[in-house]
Amino acid sequence: MSSEIGNSEIPLDETLELRGVVVRYPGFWSVERTEDDEKLSVTLNSTGTTFWMLTIIPGPVDFGSVFEAAIKSYEEEYEDVDVYDRLDEEHADWIQQELELQCHDLVTKVVLNVMPLEVCSLFILYQGLDSELDNLRPLLDSITSSVRIDPQQLF
Repeated sequence: MSSEIGNSEIPLDETLELRGVVVRYPGFWSVERTEDDEKLSVTLNSTGTTFWMLTIIPGPVDFGSVFEAAIKSYEEEYEDVDVYDRLDEEHADWIQQELELQCHDLVTKVVLNVMPLEVCSLFILYQGLDSELDNLRPLLDSITSSVRIDPQQLF
């Protein structure tokens, strides 16, 4: 079991700045970046199975199609996927949908977040075993809340 499990006081002590995107995260997590002229993706990996990923989707995109594409990819990969109601609160920045899947008798939770903007959409996915995600969810939500963008620098 990871040493970070059960520790709700993990600080967001590192800052990643990349092409107009700023994200705060725990400094002991590893960072992977993928980018080309238009697309940018950043993945933060915990010391356990949990990871957090931000992808910038250029151009105006219907957030529903982003969710549907993500859900479809999980349903193609796993036999047992539960899809829960989408949360689209009037004053929230992020639209959220949760999934739960089973693989080899282990339950994995997936949280999908989309923030539609004029020039792009931000897509955040975080995933982990249910036992890890139950404890790390406040931290993952804090990482998501820390995201700042300057749309003028994205493209």
